[in-house]
Amino acid sequence: MFVNYRTQAIVLGRKNINEADSLVYFFTKEFGLLKILGKSIRKISSKLKSAARDFNFEEIEFVQGKKFKILTDIYSVKKLPEINKDLKKKKLCHFICDFFIEFVREPEKDLKLWNLLAFSLQMTRDWDKNLYLVYQFFIWNFLKNIGFGIDFEKCFNCHKKLKPQKSFYFTKKGIVCDFCEGKSVAGKKIKISQITLKILRTIQKKDIKLLSRLKAADKNILKEMDLMTAYYLGIIRKNEQ
Repeated sequence: MFVNYRTQAIVLGRKNINEADSLVYFFTKEFGLLKILGKSIRKISSKLKSAARDFNFEEIEFVQGKKFKILTDIYSVKKLPEINKDLKKKKLCHFICDFFIEFVREPEKDLKLWNLLAFSLQMTRDWDKNLYLVYQFFIWNFLKNIGFGIDFEKCFNCHKKLKPQKSFYFTKKGIVCDFCEGKSVAGKKIKISQITLKILRTIQKKDIKLLSRLKAADKNILKEMDLMTAYYLGIIRKNEQ
């Protein structure tokens, strides 16, 4: 006898298999990341098709099959149609969901990640400007939740609180002050401004009101943040292999 499971879920994406089946990736409130088989879900007549759309908040039911968990029913709880109408928002949400699929390993309950995913998708829906801040908000808080957080308040080398100065250096282990940068800090160093550091601190504190009031950053700040993120993610991906 099959045990029927029911949980809240967010649709992350899918992988099509066979003629009409799909493996649907859900991040669930009770079980974490799950890959569930939607039988005949791509058929026009499928009752599961209309609900199982990317970024939707759902109530799902499934059973454990011999090889895969099998989707038996799905009910829409909340849809975010504004995202699919905006190419930039849609692209950002696909990135967020793909990130979950890539980095979340175990199918176990994690309410912090659930709340971050739900908040980040709704934040993307609601914001029309400065979407790069939503991207950075998601990345750095996600990394913190899975144990790869960076302390933006202290120098990683001397552990002293970072004082205001014109620029700092980001390394694979964190931010270093001017004094420590002059010492032998091995590896690549990315120079960042005081403004960039302030934005990262605001993100880490989850001060959404302040974050929403920030004016669009100039190209240099965007470049600094992009370089930091790409460099750090590259290190994590290399270590995870």
